[in-house]
Amino acid sequence: MDKEPQAPDYYLAILSDMEAKRTALDTAIAGLRAAIAAGILGAFGEFPAGAVASNATVVPTGAADLPRGAFLGKTATEAIKLYLSTIRKKQTNKEIAQALRDGGLESAGDFGNYITSALFRLKKEGTVLRFDDGWGLSEWYNEAFRAKLGVSSSKKPTKRNKNKQKKPAKKETPRVALVLTAPQEVARAAASESGALDRRIEALLDSKSPVGIPIQDIAVEVGAPVGTVNFAIVRLAKRGFARRGDDGKVYSTSERQ
Repeated sequence: MDKEPQAPDYYLAILSDMEAKRTALDTAIAGLRAAIAAGILGAFGEFPAGAVASNATVVPTGAADLPRGAFLGKTATEAIKLYLSTIRKKQTNKEIAQALRDGGLESAGDFGNYITSALFRLKKEGTVLRFDDGWGLSEWYNEAFRAKLGVSSSKKPTKRNKNKQKKPAKKETPRVALVLTAPQEVARAAASESGALDRRIEALLDSKSPVGIPIQDIAVEVGAPVGTVNFAIVRLAKRGFARRGDDGKVYSTSERQ
């Protein structure tokens, strides 16, 4: 049997060089596209600091590289959308927070809670979807898939009966308005917000029963800072709705041990 002819060494060297150049060119194209999306290139003819260049410092994202400082001056939601649209794959809370911090995003408070709150705001408005292995942009998935998750970009218009006559407005008995001082208004608002958070945590504990939940995971689920969740657990424990286990987790009182 005849052996397959081998390519000369200089052809292999040429092929290797061409593949290396192609990889470098793909990386440069991805970086330039990310810089354009970040809006940091300025007007035509300018070369602002931080723009993509052959020797520019970049933030590694896996699929493409973002220039260092790409998230400066952006809000958390803007930075998250830019980052996910660039990397184009699902990312966990920790991965997103680390990439945004490396890219120049800043926060005056706890950075992890800052990113978590922004993710839940984007989830509420339907911009991102949450999965067991991370977060992804909803635009990556078709309408049928988003509909299964309860997220849809199209809403059916409400049908109105043109022939239906409007009923006359009912006369309401005047009510005496309760005038509250500023401190009373603040106290009432705080109590209402705390009560809503307590109910959400109680429902979460019941849904996960009999498995306990670490406080950090509860904070992620309800989209609230860890300190605020701690106070809520204390309130629930005093009312007999929750308890802390010896393992540091929080349990529903329906599963006493």
